[in-house]
Order: sequence, then structure tokens, then C-alpha cells
Amino acid sequence: MWENLKRKRQEVLCLSCRARPAKTIKYGSERCIPWVGDFDRFDKPMQNGVYLLPGVRLCGHSDCVNPLHISEVVKKLDD
Repeated sequence: MWENLKRKRQEVLCLSCRARPAKTIKYGSERCIPWVGDFDRFDKPMQNGVYLLPGVRLCGHSDCVNPLHISEVVKKLDD
């Protein structure tokens, strides 16, 4: 009897409705944290119209927001 009640409460959802954003993505020994917010046209993460954690992604994934994978490049202008 308990099994029948349990089945009635469960909703049957399709695969796309059950999908959830990934919290981490593992590439070998690397663990990237993908951004789930807004992006610009080059797939760089943005928040409220401002780039989130600007810099070069050492892992090669433009949507990664793992601070260990981001190198801030500072260009010095010579006068």
C-alpha cells in the first residue's frame, strides 16, 4: 500500500526538465566552476553588465569562474 502512495506523489518529468546546472566540471585533475549567469557574445561571464573575474583562464574554458584558474594580465604602457 505504501508503494502506491509514494508513486502517486512522484511527477514524471522529461530529461530537459530534470536537468540542473553543473556546480563543478572535472577535466582530469582540474575542477572548473562554470558560470550560470549572463554572458557576453564571447562567452565571458558578466554580472549586471560588468565582467565577472576578468583575466585569462588558464584552463582554457571561458565560462570558468574558479579563482585558481584565472590570471590577471596587467599591461604596462612604456612612455
